[in-house]
This record gives sequence, C-alpha cells and structure tokens, in this order.
Amino acid sequence: MAMPHWLRHLVPGPWGRLCRDWDQMFAFAQRHVERQEAEAAMRNRGQPEKDLESGAHLTHFLFREELPAQSILGNVTELLLAGVDTVSNTLSWALYELSRHPEVQTALHSEITAALSPGSSAYPPATVLSQLPLLKAVVKEVLRLYPVVPGNSRVPD
Repeated sequence: MAMPHWLRHLVPGPWGRLCRDWDQMFAFAQRHVERQEAEAAMRNRGQPEKDLESGAHLTHFLFREELPAQSILGNVTELLLAGVDTVSNTLSWALYELSRHPEVQTALHSEITAALSPGSSAYPPATVLSQLPLLKAVVKEVLRLYPVVPGNSRVPD
C-alpha cells in the first residue's frame, strides 16, 4: 500500500490488517494478470484481435494499447473491488432515464452510430469515446441524479 513496508509493523490493529489485505489483493490480481498475459501470448501468437473473436474482451482491452504493468494491475484490482456494482447501477439508471426520454435516446444512438464508421472496430478506442459529448453528458447526468456512492455529489461542467 502507500505506507513504507518497514513502517507497517509499527502500526498495529486495523490499519495494519488493511495494508496486508490490500497487499494480498494486489498479489492476487498480479498473479492472474501475469497468467492471462502468458495465456493470451501463447494462444494468439502476437494477434490480440483474436481475443475479441474468442470473447475475451477484457484481455483484448488490457493488452491492445500496451499499458504499463502497473496500470493493468491497478485497473484489474479496481474491477475486482468496485467495478461491478457501480457500473451495473449506473447503466440501470441510464437505461431507465433514456427510456423516459426517447428523444435523447435517439440522439445518443445517432451520435454513437456516427462515431463508429463503417468497417471500424465495434470496440472504439478511448480517444473516440472522449469525443462523444452527448454520451458524456448522459453519464454525468445519471451520476448526478443517482450517485452510486452516497454523498458523492456532482455538479454540471
């Protein structure tokens, strides 16, 4: 964790247990990332696009842009700890609000369809997604109206 290793034995009780637990989670994630990386390399022989065909979307995204190992490890740990409930909650409320506002749903569909040019990947890179202002606005508004974490307030840009 963020505390120097030599200092951990001086901090008793819950903080020490928390630090050890975090270390165990990172070690768990690191073992699985390394194993997945080795399996993907053997399976695809330098052709990461085969992961999409096989349904291994997470593997494809992790290794497609050659992220540093620390970033991959941080992302995997984040998904293990917090990704599922927050994403499902946000998507559920977004779908609910889009169903209540069909004009926004239609405009959002048009924006996304226009960004995905014919023949392009069905999984656009982050640079394309960052250029979708309505998508960003919908996500921010859903998070403002229905915050996943109580007390996590948001204000419009």
